Amino acid sequence: MRKILLITFLILFFVTGIEAQLQNKSNAKDIISSDLEIGSGGLHRQGIPGQSLITFSGLGPAYLFGDIGGALFRIFNGVTDLNISNMGFLFSVGVHHLFPNNIGLKASIYYGKFSGTDSLSRNSARGYAFTSNIEELAVQGEYFFYGGPYSKSNNRNSWYVFAGVGIINSQAALTYKGEILTGLNPDRPNDEINLNPKPALVIPFGLGYQYRLNDKLTFGAEFGYHYIFSDFADGISTPDGGNKDVLAALTFTFTYKFADSGPSMKNRCNCVWQ
Repeated sequence: MRKILLITFLILFFVTGIEAQLQNKSNAKDIISSDLEIGSGGLHRQGIPGQSLITFSGLGPAYLFGDIGGALFRIFNGVTDLNISNMGFLFSVGVHHLFPNNIGLKASIYYGKFSGTDSLSRNSARGYAFTSNIEELAVQGEYFFYGGPYSKSNNRNSWYVFAGVGIINSQAALTYKGEILTGLNPDRPNDEINLNPKPALVIPFGLGYQYRLNDKLTFGAEFGYHYIFSDFADGISTPDGGNKDVLAALTFTFTYKFADSGPSMKNRCNCVWQ
């Protein structure tokens, strides 16, 4: 958690410095000839078209679909295989750039804490329980299929889909019938235990919504799955577990735009970039 807070502080410090420089350059009296280029539409400022933003998510509810715990009955191919009492949380912070064609790129770091138990599940007689801390670094693409800051209509509501790739790291603690496990379980020798596995590939994907409060601030929510190419996010892989571990999360987001080098809701003439 300390690493996440430190990285968050560094990002905020970096963004604040960039914003201050951009604010200084945004005033017409401060623009000099070397900041301008001549194009077919006249003079324009240099820069990559689009908006640069920083996004925070609150402590949104999240659930780790692993080998331990779950529902009493598994239906719909395991989609509802969860126990609400074992819900965890996921926090994230990221920076991303949204282009005028409604496609965006975002880099994010995530931190979550999860737990689960076989008690009150279909595997209640088995006796496992776990806690796990998860850290993830991911890069993803976004496509706004409805609304967005570059919509032709002044619509405050936006919907988008996202998908990406990243690296995930986990550290788990495991108990069996109340006893702490650190290695092989003699009662279940076919269960593989790995409490601190190597970082694994992860594929995040899902659906997002945003509501624009003003030209700088938006808030919204994302629902997505993080498919993990590992079966040890909860510290154990059992023969009856079957699939890789999956993280599902509903995150509430708060986005702040710190730079704009393209047309916005207030400027649709396309006159500051080419």
